[in-house]
Amino acid sequence: MVGAAPAAEEAEASRWVVKGLRVADESGVGLWLQADTIQELRRLPGKKAVKQVNWMFKSRELFIPWSAVLTIQAFEGAAKEIGFKAIPAE
Repeated sequence: MVGAAPAAEEAEASRWVVKGLRVADESGVGLWLQADTIQELRRLPGKKAVKQVNWMFKSRELFIPWSAVLTIQAFEGAAKEIGFKAIPAE
């Protein structure tokens, strides 16, 4: 990730989760994203456990090359809640 400190050489590869709004596409190269949340999932050395690290950068707009994308989920239309919701106290 541009602007992030480099990982230690003995560290395993991290997975990144970025949630946001697609701003533009660079044909065949990648996409520009206005990021809401950026999370790095690091495997702890010698363990199966994963540590979650939340990142913030000066600019919310990120360029993500297609070569770095393993999986992408895209949704169109207005955001909607899914899953469990808290019931307000009466």
